[in-house]
Amino acid sequence: MRIEPDAGEAARESAAVQDVIRGVLGIPPSGDGTSRDEESLRLLDLRYPGSCAWAYQVQTARRSGHAPGQDDQLATLIALSEESAERASKSACAAWQVDLAPSEPHLRDSLARALKQTPPKADGSPTTAQAIDWGASERAVLCATACLLAEFWPEVLAELAAVVRQVVLMDSNRIAGFTDFTSHGAVFLNRRRFADGEGGLPAAVHCAEALVHEGTHNRCNGANAVRPFLVADAAETLSETPLRSDPRPLAGLFQQLVVLERCCELYERLLADEDTFPAKRETLRVRLDQLIGQADQARNLLHRHREALSDHGCLVLDEAGARAALRVNDGVSA
Repeated sequence: MRIEPDAGEAARESAAVQDVIRGVLGIPPSGDGTSRDEESLRLLDLRYPGSCAWAYQVQTARRSGHAPGQDDQLATLIALSEESAERASKSACAAWQVDLAPSEPHLRDSLARALKQTPPKADGSPTTAQAIDWGASERAVLCATACLLAEFWPEVLAELAAVVRQVVLMDSNRIAGFTDFTSHGAVFLNRRRFADGEGGLPAAVHCAEALVHEGTHNRCNGANAVRPFLVADAAETLSETPLRSDPRPLAGLFQQLVVLERCCELYERLLADEDTFPAKRETLRVRLDQLIGQADQARNLLHRHREALSDHGCLVLDEAGARAALRVNDGVSA
């Protein structure tokens, strides 16, 4: 993986993740001589995020010495995955047909994990988050966002289509968005990202940044499962990061760098066309400057931990450094 999106490589990484799920669930290769249970397992769409979540449940049960049951859950998952595919196929957005998912068991579990990992608010009040139904306005903004990406950055939209199977709308008083590798292929976006942002940032741009951000986390998770970015035992080393107030694992800092570099490119592409949002160019410029500062911080922090990066991780870090140097040469940043 590199910072530049690559739909083909993303698809190969997703296929490798599916192979892991297949192995955990004991799904045999196609052929004769399999049992009816094995044939039923082959009906399960392994791209469906619920399949990944189930594989985690099975693996956890085995590690604790339990034999997980599967008959009822398998039938339910097959039905849910078919419904997910049908929703995507009926999408009215020609730019990107993706499942705008309702609340489902694996998604509720992911939200519960996200809440547990979120530090308490400064005033001690609880953080809340729940999946909510998609309204007409959010659907319209998501389609406008996909159309914007199709025009200005088709490569990143193609990668999103390769790795993201479900987009989850959530209502939260604190969490802007997240991904959860136990539900690989799903991204969670706060409903506030479907409205104008700070400084009057257009809703489609506000949402595009969120999609690029969370979609990149999804891509990084798949890529890291195939070719790790960090050496063994280094991923949980804690570090300060530009996007979180609490210390985060080094793996999270690495992903933040890739996310921030891609978000910078999104705004650079939008600003390259003077006819795009002409009344909001200063707002776009301000946001780009914020992102560049955060990307520089993430890159400098990672340089302090370079010994913890794999060769793959070092290549990505060096690519980020080359991008920063190019911005300075082009006068984009000081």
